[in-house]
Amino acid sequence: MAYSRKVLTVGALGVAALALIGTGAGATFHDSVQAQQTITAGNLSVLISSGSGSTYGKTVTLNTLSDEPSHFSGPPETITVKNNGSVPATVTGFTAADKNDNAYLQGALNIQIVDSNRGEICNDLLSTLEKGTGFIPIPWGGTTIATNGTMTVSVTFSSTGNTDGNYGTGLPQAAQGGWVTPTLTANVTG
Repeated sequence: MAYSRKVLTVGALGVAALALIGTGAGATFHDSVQAQQTITAGNLSVLISSGSGSTYGKTVTLNTLSDEPSHFSGPPETITVKNNGSVPATVTGFTAADKNDNAYLQGALNIQIVDSNRGEICNDLLSTLEKGTGFIPIPWGGTTIATNGTMTVSVTFSSTGNTDGNYGTGLPQAAQGGWVTPTLTANVTG
């Protein structure tokens, strides 16, 4: 009997060992991998200059039109918007506003903006533009300027109907001696 107990004990240990091997063989392995990416935001920076001698900056002052007669058309002023940032910049339009001491002069002042590559953006009374939102959208949806690229427009102020050589009604009598300082702001997204 001692022999059979030894055989039974060895047999039981063998079955237990096989059971442990089976448990280990059924284990689930785990592992993982990752992907990562660094994202940095670019910067939107546009500058403006004019043919009037202004260098690139955030504001440009055009030549003064003074002592104008009732029918006038100022010379076209060239304005260049430069993308100085690291992302493409889209000029979506311009916002028009003014300071004035004479509503008659303001009401008869026409503004024409022409993109050198795409054509006319605006040809309307400054006061009409301001009565709306003051926003002059670019008709073709905007002009995108690549990094270090430029957009050039010409701006002409004139008395009512004077753009394109049409001498319309001109300034009214009550506009005499008045002044208007129009401001155009380029609206840019990027």
